Amino acid sequence: MCAVTWRHGRTMGGATDDVTTLLHELRNRLMPMQLRVDAGRHLAAGTALEPLMVSLQASMQDLAQWVDAKQRVNPVGEGAEQRTGMQKGHILMPVTPLHVLLVDDNDMLASALCDFASGDPRFASMRQVRCAADAWEYLSSYAPDVVVLDVHLPDADGIALCVALRERYPTVPVAILSGTFDAILVDESRVAGAAGFIAKGSDPHATLEAFVAVSRGGWTTLLP
Repeated sequence: MCAVTWRHGRTMGGATDDVTTLLHELRNRLMPMQLRVDAGRHLAAGTALEPLMVSLQASMQDLAQWVDAKQRVNPVGEGAEQRTGMQKGHILMPVTPLHVLLVDDNDMLASALCDFASGDPRFASMRQVRCAADAWEYLSSYAPDVVVLDVHLPDADGIALCVALRERYPTVPVAILSGTFDAILVDESRVAGAAGFIAKGSDPHATLEAFVAVSRGGWTTLLP
């Protein structure tokens, strides 16, 4: 079968893109499910449900290992450059450098991420604002490629703000940034319309990689 090159350098060679996208989505969905099963096993300890939860936990682990093995054969991103451009090794390369709006009152974290982004050619700019009011003011004049929201802001709840932003600017992908992690919060982020959940404390380079992945759409999860 002949390969067809898309406008942004994407090469389609059959069903490979569908497989890699499916594996990536499946792995992201498995993570919160595994956390729930792990929590359920602890709750079921000493009850008649414990053997069932142990079996379910083992099955989830087997499935996660199978997906990981398949992803090594079909690495995500090799056929998914329509939005992000060509890959360079295992690093996702956007079509044009990204402008990121970081809404977080943690100045130390924001400064560190901005410093890392300033030396990364995938990013044109990373602007920090410290509250929801400043985010709305910024968005009234500028159009970032990605908005990253802290889940706890001085003047707003990050999840609720995500819903409002997605309603006002449906084409701008949003990621939730949080210092705490639980499956319920991840689910709330997805329902709110976020394209990713990123844990604070993650490796800075991996965090920037997650920002690029969020710009593609779909769903991205990054844990420390």
